[in-house]
Formats: sequence, C-alpha cells, structure tokens
Amino acid sequence: MPVTTLNLTRLRMLIGRKIKTQDLINVLTSLGLDIEEQNQTYVRIEYSPNRPDYATDFGIAAAIKGFYQPSSKMYNFKIRPSNYEIKIDDSVKKMRPCLSAIIAKGDQILNDEDIKQLLALQEDLHNGLGKKRSKASIGIHDFDQLSFPLEYIAVPGNHKFIPLGESSIFTMNDILNKLTVGQKYKHLIQNNTHMPTIMDSNGITISFPPIINSACTTITNKTKNILIEITAIDSIVDDDILSIMIDTLHNIQDYKFYNIKIDGNNVSSKFRNRKIILDAQFVNAALGLQMSNDEIMKSLQKNRLYSHIQNNKIICSIPRSRFDILGKIDLVEEILIGYGVKNLEPTLPTSQNLGYKSHLTKYLESLTMIMIGLGYTEVLNQSLVDSQIHYALTQTKPNKLIKFTESLNKNHILRNSIIPSLLYNISKNIHNTYPQKLFELGTIFAKSNVINEEIHLSCIRADRNTNFTEIKSTLQSAFKPFGISFKTKRTSSPIFSYGRTASIILNSNTVGIVGEISQDVLHNFKIRIPTSAFEIKLTGLLLENQYDNNDFMHD
Repeated sequence: MPVTTLNLTRLRMLIGRKIKTQDLINVLTSLGLDIEEQNQTYVRIEYSPNRPDYATDFGIAAAIKGFYQPSSKMYNFKIRPSNYEIKIDDSVKKMRPCLSAIIAKGDQILNDEDIKQLLALQEDLHNGLGKKRSKASIGIHDFDQLSFPLEYIAVPGNHKFIPLGESSIFTMNDILNKLTVGQKYKHLIQNNTHMPTIMDSNGITISFPPIINSACTTITNKTKNILIEITAIDSIVDDDILSIMIDTLHNIQDYKFYNIKIDGNNVSSKFRNRKIILDAQFVNAALGLQMSNDEIMKSLQKNRLYSHIQNNKIICSIPRSRFDILGKIDLVEEILIGYGVKNLEPTLPTSQNLGYKSHLTKYLESLTMIMIGLGYTEVLNQSLVDSQIHYALTQTKPNKLIKFTESLNKNHILRNSIIPSLLYNISKNIHNTYPQKLFELGTIFAKSNVINEEIHLSCIRADRNTNFTEIKSTLQSAFKPFGISFKTKRTSSPIFSYGRTASIILNSNTVGIVGEISQDVLHNFKIRIPTSAFEIKLTGLLLENQYDNNDFMHD
C-alpha cells in the first residue's frame, strides 16, 4: 500500500482553518486512511491504491475541506478550446499508441513544495496505474518553453538531447545504457533502433517516453503554465491518469485548462461526469440504517459527490477522476464514510445459535488434508485470469468467455478451469527444485443461461518420472477415504498429450479430466520437464454423491 507524509502546518494552511492535531487524525481515519506514524510536526498515512488523488497533500486537504465545509454545488472544471495540437506519427502506433494531454495556465508560480507534491504524484501514478511505466508514463513540462504544434514520433537511437537532471547531451542509446533511469526502464523499449519521442515545432525534444523528459522543459519555481502529457498502451489508463492530474492541478490553484487536439480529436470530451442512480431503500438495506434522501445527499457531499432528487431517486454525478466508483455499492461506501462509521450502533444478531462448520466445509477441509498428506502443496490463485494465459498458451479454443464491462485489463476473464493457473504457477518456479506438486481447491465459473459457480479440485505434478498412471493413482488415492472409485475413458484435449488423456467418470457422468500435459503447451509455458495433471468437478455431482441436498441448501 502506498504511503505519503503530511506536514501538519502545511495541511492546515491548505485546508484554510486551524484544526487540532487529534481532530485532524480523526478526520483522516474517517476518510479510510491508515495512520502509519505521527508526531506534532507530521503524520505518515497509508492510502488505497484506487485513490491516487490522496498521493498529495492537495488531494487530502480537499477531502478534509469537504468534511468540514460540504457544499451542494459541484465544481465542473471547464476545458477551454484552443488551437494547440499534437500530431501522432504512424511510427509510434505500435509502440505506445495512446496519448492524452492538457494545458493548465495559472496566475501564480509554483513553489518548491508544490513541485515536490506534483512529482510525488507523478511517481505514484507511474508505479500504480502506470504499472511501473509499462502501461503509461507522464510528462510534466513548463508550457512557456514549448513551440506548437508538437509531434509524437519514433526517432533513431542516435538521436540526441539533454535529459532531465543532466547538463550534457546524450543519445537515446546512451540514456538507456548509462543513466540509472534508462537502465531501470529500458526493457520497456521493444524496438532499440527507433524510439518514441515528443518534439516541438522547432525540432526540440521535450520527452522520451516512458524513460525521461528533456531538461529544457523542467518545471521550476518560476513556472506558471504547465503542459501535462501521458503516453500509454491503454486509452482508459491514459485518461484515468490525466483526470487525476487535472483534479490535482485544480486543487493547487484556480488553473484555466485548455484543450489540445490529439490527431484532430478533442481531449475535453473524455472528461464528462457519469451518473449513477440510487434509492434510499438500497442504501438503508446495505447499511442497516433509516436515512432519508436528504441525509444520503449530505453524506455524499462530504465526499465531494453531488446529487439531486428526481422521481424520488437520487441522481449522483461522478467526476471523471473518481474512476474507483464503478456502481451503486461503491456509492454506499462513500455514504458510510460521510455518515461516519463511528456513528453506527452495534446490534445483536437476530439468531442466538452458535455458528458451526457445514458438511461442505468439513468435506473440503478433509480433502485438503488428504492432498497435503499425499505430498502436494496448496496454492490459491485468483478467479480473475488473463485470457492469453487461459486460452492461447493452453491452445484451447475460447468458449463462452465471461468478461467484464468495466475492467482496467481488457484481457481479464473469469476462469472456467484451474489447470491453466497451476501451469502458470509451475512456469514461474522453473528454477526451483523438482518434483513440484501443487493442488488447488477453488471456484470456477461456467456460463449457460446464467453464470454458475462450481467448486473444482485440480492437481499438477512436474517431475521427470511423472506419467498418466502416476497422476491417476493420485486421483484415486485422494478419494478412496470417501469410498469413491472413478472410472476413466480415453478422450482428447488440447492441453493434454494425445493418447495419454482420459475423462473421469462417476456414476456414468463425466466429472473431470486427467492426463499428461502436451509438449506444445509445456513449451508455451516454458516448462522443460514432464508434467501431468487432473481437474475434477466437485459441485453438483461429486458433493451431492456424499450428502443429501438438504445439507447444502443451508450452507
């Protein structure tokens, strides 16, 4: 979790009122921030990565002001039209194809602390949303040093300019090989013959994304006007980062923002507010309260979220910078923060019975202990997986993919098998000793008319001596204590070797698959040792074979 340090004197100045230290601490914790360290001078706080606006004291001061001075009026920053333009050359469209930019013109110069906060935000966004610059990188420039139009173009590695923090000229190759920042991020430059750069109309280099900016546009304590540019491989992340930068600049001073045309397209259209419709019944059911519409709206105002009533529904406007708010339940959390967690009154549960483990839990725990006894190590993988790993590497044809309408990674899907995840685990441990024996008891998702959740057991063994007979023996041994004996029937699967694969049969129903992983799949995962695996469905067939349905209806 990211951590930032707040100078209490400066924080009070930004808030515009004198607040006792303990009162400040109380508000910070009410905002969901964890206190790492504190004294009379400063406080170190830990904040959630989905709130990068808390990386600076400007963002935190704005949140505190909302708590003390909630307003019913929403600030809509205006992006003014302009003739400024950045042209994108075809040469960069296979490198980092996405670019967003904005111009901020102010009446006051930046002081040293303002610059420090901006650079801290830049680095936080690089490491968080930018995934250590692999998805996006940010350039902050002194606008008055630029000559428009700008051009985003790939240039040869012998192209020269003076990089940020240096006084002499370097070639781009020298930057990658000699400067610390270049050595750290040069793996992000896929083509070492030509590299992305942003140049002004005089041919002066202002940025070498995602590595370093030019020294000629360095922001200083004389800077009034700023250019922010973000280059990325994903347009959503690109716009997310720009929205945070705009919001932070607005909190620094009353900047006037100007649109930049990117290849003829306006940036301003991307920053309209979203709307989410709430009703009090949904909110009260989630929180166990009896809040009126007015009380809900006031709680939202404390978090700088503004709403109005229409047909007895609460219409909430979501700023572009609050991309962490995806749906109604996220707004319920904001309402709770505004209401105050400390104001919730604890109540006793309606049931006075003691909790106990269900038959299902006991069964799965027993199965886990048996697998451990057989020498396997349990792993827990995420249900959200990369479709490239799940299908392309396993040579499996995508079927009934379960995707997300809003996801930062367009390749993310809900898994319908555990074996690809276990293969990925093995691929990340190829330098460790063998044999490697892993298993997972986890949930997979099957799509029919509805999305069904199923519990599966999957087991994998990477060993020079592993084969079909051995992995089938492990399968039979795992279920023998439950009095279950399987039959197998020859089958085929892209994941497994031809002739070394079988369906797992129980009571004439196919409940799984077992076999030796094919050489092509092992090659795709860079696994250089024979590997075998099985996966078996427990829900519906196997579990109900052990207990009657009534035991599971109440789990």
